[in-house]
Amino acid sequence: MKNFVVPKLEKVIDEEKKVAHSALIAETEKAILKPFGASCKFKAETVDICYPPIFQSGGEFDLRPSAASNGELLHYDSASVIICAVGARYKSYCSNIARRPRTFLIDADTLQSKAYLILLKAHEETIGMLNPRNKISAAYQAAVSVVEKDAPELLANLTKSAGTGTGVEFRESGLNLNAKNGRMVKEGMVFNVSLGFQNFQSKSNKLKNQNFSLLLADDVIVNKDKTEVAQSSKAVSDVEYSFNKDEEEEQPSVKVEANGAEAFMHKTTFRSDNHEILELEQRRQHRAELAHQKK
Repeated sequence: MKNFVVPKLEKVIDEEKKVAHSALIAETEKAILKPFGASCKFKAETVDICYPPIFQSGGEFDLRPSAASNGELLHYDSASVIICAVGARYKSYCSNIARRPRTFLIDADTLQSKAYLILLKAHEETIGMLNPRNKISAAYQAAVSVVEKDAPELLANLTKSAGTGTGVEFRESGLNLNAKNGRMVKEGMVFNVSLGFQNFQSKSNKLKNQNFSLLLADDVIVNKDKTEVAQSSKAVSDVEYSFNKDEEEEQPSVKVEANGAEAFMHKTTFRSDNHEILELEQRRQHRAELAHQKK
C-alpha cells in the first residue's frame, strides 16, 4: 500500500491519466507478488494474494468483504472518493488493509470530511476495546456509541459489522465483530477491524459524486497488555487531497471531536505518505501554459 498503491494513485491523479480499475488491480497484484527492495525481509515464495485488490470510485461502492471492482476508469475529480483495499498472505496467513485502503478524499465537502473524522474515531475506539477483558460485541458497540454521540444522523449508514477475526482463513465467521457476538476476546487473537459508512447521498451536481462511501480497515493483534495495530497512516493529512489551492482561504474548516480533542479539517495540497507537498495546481497550470505556447 505504502510503496506502490499510494504513489501510483497520486501519480495518476497528478498527471490526469485515464486508468481503469482493472489495470490498477493487475499492477497491484504484481506488486504484492514481488516484494519491494533489496533489503525487504520477505521472500517472493512466502507471499501470495489474499483476494483480488479492490479499487472503487465514481459513485459505485460495495463495502462487503466479497466486493469486486468494476471495469470503469478511476474517477477523481473534485468532491470524489476513491476506496482501495489490499489483502496479502505471508506463509498462508492473511492480512488486510483498506482506505487509503485507502479512502482518498478529493476536495472533500463538509459531509465527507465530517464523516471521515467520525469514522476514524469510531475505528480507533473499536480497536481500543479489543482486549481480553471484553466481549467481542463490545468492540462494535464502541463504534456505535461514537456515532450516536457525535453524529447520530450517520448511524443508519454505519456498517453492521466492524470486521472479523483473521488468520489462515481470511474471515473467521465465529469472530465476527458485530453487536450479537458474546464470545470473549482472547490474547493471541488477530482481527481485521473493517468499519465503514455506506451509501451517503451528497448534493453534488455531478452524477458520479452523488453517492459515496468510506472504509477503514487494519489488522489488530490482541496482546496481554497492549493491542498491536498493523497499519499505515490514516491521518486526515494523508487521505485528503486538494486540486483547488485558491479555495483554501475561502472554505471554512470543519470542526468535530476526534480522540477526545478538537480536530480541524483543512483544504490541503497534494501530499505523499512522507508528507512531501506536491503543488498539484501549479503543475497543472504549467502544463496548460506549455500546451498554449505550442498552439
